[in-house]
Amino acid sequence: MKTIEWIDEEQRKKRAAETMEIFLPLAEKTGNHEIAEELKTLAEENL
Repeated sequence: MKTIEWIDEEQRKKRAAETMEIFLPLAEKTGNHEIAEELKTLAEENL
């Protein structure tokens, strides 16, 4: 997600949605709240 600005807009939206659906819940369930918050912020910027 940190290097997402280098890919085209369609792929950015796809990756952001994937992050919100898969990686954000995974980070939250494993107790990585700092990572979850960062992922959420970065994904929301690209949706």
